[in-house]
Amino acid sequence: MGAVVQSNSAFNAAAGTTLGVTTGSAVVAGRYLWVVVNSDDATCTVADTLGNTYTERGSVNEPAILQRLHHFTAPITTAGTPTITATFGASVANRFIAYYEVSSVGAFDVQNTGTDNGNNPTLSVSATNTAQPAFMLSAAMDLQGVLLAAGTGQTDLGFFSSGSDGLRAQSKALTTIGSQSVNFSNPGVDRTTTVLAIFTDSASAPNTAYCASSDLYF
Repeated sequence: MGAVVQSNSAFNAAAGTTLGVTTGSAVVAGRYLWVVVNSDDATCTVADTLGNTYTERGSVNEPAILQRLHHFTAPITTAGTPTITATFGASVANRFIAYYEVSSVGAFDVQNTGTDNGNNPTLSVSATNTAQPAFMLSAAMDLQGVLLAAGTGQTDLGFFSSGSDGLRAQSKALTTIGSQSVNFSNPGVDRTTTVLAIFTDSASAPNTAYCASSDLYF
């Protein structure tokens, strides 16, 4: 089953066009990086110093606050300790980036995004996976506080603060194919944005039976 083996984040409230974070330890070829980026509303790209290729999987804007949450995936083809950098399409404030190194997954499958305008106590986002077993990751940016908690049945991956708000991520192993939903507890009824990504698990190694034979004499 998939697992998050390391993560970290960086934040800068001032306006700028880039923001980077360096992994705490070397990433391993064959794994995946999942990168979540938030800022005042702008386009965004992600690259790292090892040359791994990042694909944006979706973004969601909270219209009342005009902040946008993006997420990206990259298969790790080159191992090492990279700096992962988000580059924005304009000079924007409230820049935030977090990475998650994911082991034991084979490929990106599906994604979805959602936003909560502050009128609901929970935010639910769903996507339909195409295979199982699979591994689901989701992250919610609390844009008005730090009260978000992991949802029912999810493994809490921790909270990264960005000053007055921050990002909480969670994961879940999937053993069925269908509509998979995530939610975050939002007791402060804050404005939030959420991204969800599902990865298929890496193929299991084939079972190889060893048979020894000998001549029998009667």
